[in-house]
Amino acid sequence: MTSEVITPKLTPKDITIPGFKIYTKPPQFLPETYLLFKDKEKEAKEYLSFLKKIDSKGSSITYNKFSINDQTLATQSESITENIDTNLIHSLKSSYILLLYSFSEAIATTIMREIHLHLNDEFNNNSLPLRKIHNNLMNKIIHHILNEKKCEKNIKEHIQEYIKKPRINSIDKSLFREWLMFYEEKMKEEKSCWFSGNVDHRKIKEIGETYGFYKKEYEAFFRKDQGSTLVKVKNGRNQLAHGKKSFIEYGNDFTTPELEKFYTDVTAYLKTLIRLVNSYLENKSYIS
Repeated sequence: MTSEVITPKLTPKDITIPGFKIYTKPPQFLPETYLLFKDKEKEAKEYLSFLKKIDSKGSSITYNKFSINDQTLATQSESITENIDTNLIHSLKSSYILLLYSFSEAIATTIMREIHLHLNDEFNNNSLPLRKIHNNLMNKIIHHILNEKKCEKNIKEHIQEYIKKPRINSIDKSLFREWLMFYEEKMKEEKSCWFSGNVDHRKIKEIGETYGFYKKEYEAFFRKDQGSTLVKVKNGRNQLAHGKKSFIEYGNDFTTPELEKFYTDVTAYLKTLIRLVNSYLENKSYIS
């Protein structure tokens, strides 16, 4: 069975953005992200399908009685039918918000992990011209090293001058290696270095501008309502996780059609993000 190709709808205007391609096969540079996306998308779709089936007045569920003594199912004549409590449906809707947020953060985190694995491979193969690294990314690396070592802030100017001078043992190589090793250790610990309950379009855009996979003109790829949905999902996740609202109370605020739109917006947004980052890695846009 062939995998579905990630191909969100684009207008002719969108397609003219430099460095962005229409792919006819799964993204070559983000294989782990692609597989995870397919699994998470299927999970979210099946959950939504179940919600749509039970979200109506008078919904009921029929199940066979289970015998604790011999651990066997009873006969069909001993099956039980019970109405589904409305509060349970509200709780399930809230749980769906958590599922969608988990979907978003898992994909965003895996994308960042694959970016770092790619940069690490390029660095180890001596295929990375460090003096041409995207300026925002190099600034991030310098800030990271300074913060980790608790250096004086005015050292930044000294380092920036240093890396412009040709040397055999260049400081830029040392900085880059140390930066890569820090994230490599964090990834081994299965810790997210980039997100912690804060995944939305603004945060992704902020990181993307630093690494170079997001530019102002790329805003045309993301519909405003998709970005708004990511914020709603993030805020919902945080309200539930921090106990600001009960699952019953929060789930009561949404209809199933609204949750279906959330699903559509989140999946479309993540598909576009995957394609943007794949193009970024393929075209080596981390190099100025």
